[in-house]
Amino acid sequence: MIRSILTIASLSLSFVPVLAQEGSQAPLEVRLDHASLIRLPQNTATIVLGNPRIADITPQQNGSYVITGRTYGSTNLIAQNDQGEELVTFVLRVLPNFDPGQLTVQRGMKTELLNCLPRCMPAEAVAPQPANTR
Repeated sequence: MIRSILTIASLSLSFVPVLAQEGSQAPLEVRLDHASLIRLPQNTATIVLGNPRIADITPQQNGSYVITGRTYGSTNLIAQNDQGEELVTFVLRVLPNFDPGQLTVQRGMKTELLNCLPRCMPAEAVAPQPANTR
């Protein structure tokens, strides 16, 4: 179990931009209901996320952070040092999940996600569902 988690984590890190340059504007794309690992400069003291409804960020160890796509959209992320100076900023985009084993059904304001491996069954979504306002 631990070996597979470490393998997945190492594979994920190979696709994640390392944001070591000050003031860089590297865009980051995350899939809906998926997590991505990023690294921010070691002297990061504060993280500002433009719209926390679009994505969630959770600190890990050694300057790593997990970003989870919550709903479609675009926002920004700014890392600051303890003096409030900007270290890095970039655009964060949450894109649709194009998993061939999943099906999204839209009925009015309600969205249902189905896992179809091999039969379609309801799946839990991380992203909040919109309230039905009648």
